[in-house]
Amino acid sequence: EDFVAYRQKHYVAETTVIIIVGGIDEDVVARDIEKIFVGISRTPRPDERRTIEEQRKSELAFLEKKTSQSHLMFGWRSYPLGDERVPTMEVLSGVLSAGMSSRLFQRIREELGLGYYVYASNALFSNHGYLGIHLGVDNGRVEEAVAAIINEVRLLKNKLVPSDELEKVKGCLTGSMFLELESSDHIALFYGTRAVLRQPLLTPQEWEERIRGVTAEDIMRVAEDIFVDAKTNLALIGPHQDKEKLAMRLLME
Repeated sequence: EDFVAYRQKHYVAETTVIIIVGGIDEDVVARDIEKIFVGISRTPRPDERRTIEEQRKSELAFLEKKTSQSHLMFGWRSYPLGDERVPTMEVLSGVLSAGMSSRLFQRIREELGLGYYVYASNALFSNHGYLGIHLGVDNGRVEEAVAAIINEVRLLKNKLVPSDELEKVKGCLTGSMFLELESSDHIALFYGTRAVLRQPLLTPQEWEERIRGVTAEDIMRVAEDIFVDAKTNLALIGPHQDKEKLAMRLLME
């Protein structure tokens, strides 16, 4: 009953966006869509729930489980998709994990040998967003991994990204984007995400221009804004029992 009620409330014409990419006959597809969706509800779109930020201290979500390695995810609240700082967030995330020469890959995997996978990602929504750092590490080296991650994000707050590293990251991000856009599904995703979240549509070239315009100073300002100790969150799954010790480590960093 809950599923049905939810569908009836949210799956209405006003909230529906159809993205089609490929070798199509637009007139034929338009007629087909009109037939398929002829019965869609015309009920007004429900009021949007606003995200309220009220975090006052760092948080640790912990699940004790027998695993071959510990899985961690750090999270910091950031900005919604339409925010002007989103391109900076993308470049900042790229500095951390765009490619095997990125800071997290080099530090966590190559230098410290803490684990096999580590990456950063931005999650962007209509009225909120967050930056996440995901990694899997040896069960006996969780505290070391936490300290290493905290050190890397603090470094972005305290030291400008060198120009050669910054240009390399921008090239990696824009190059990957254009390679992905060679497939129809990624073209649909590129435009569809912004359309669904009711944002102005940008061309790939316009997005590249915004990425290229990000400065080292922009990155430092955003890092200072989001990487706040009291708003640092960590989720952890692994065979650990001393939650308090891990929490203290997170708070002390």
